[in-house]
Amino acid sequence: ACPAMRLLYKLVRGECGFGIDIDSANRIVKVHAAGKADLDGLAREGDKVVAVDGEWLTEQRHMLAVIKSRRPAYEVLVERKAAEVAEHLASALGAFAAAGAARVLGVKARRDAQKGMGLTMAPHGRVAAILQGGPAEEDGQLEVGDVVGW
Repeated sequence: ACPAMRLLYKLVRGECGFGIDIDSANRIVKVHAAGKADLDGLAREGDKVVAVDGEWLTEQRHMLAVIKSRRPAYEVLVERKAAEVAEHLASALGAFAAAGAARVLGVKARRDAQKGMGLTMAPHGRVAAILQGGPAEEDGQLEVGDVVGW
């Protein structure tokens, strides 16, 4: 079996839903072209959703049973093949890595029950904003523009 990594990202609802199809095992089987998940660039076909907003899922507890309301966003924890995570990071870093202007660092992130991680993500795992008073600002390890992979 290929090693997997866990990724935490925000799944945001668009005008036509999240733009993904989920199977009975909580695996993303389709990311619809031009759908919200595709435009955000975080969800991938093959991601196995293991938790939504901190609630663990099982084969008997489907993701859609946890997403009950029409909230605009949910925090999802997924498992993804480690090789795909590495490929995603290499793609996101692009020319920076080729020019030696980027490096991979291990950063331990904290998640607060009320404030989350204290950052806003842009497509392709880039940090769009560090939220004032949140864990990311308090820790001081991340900056806007950093590419985050778990």
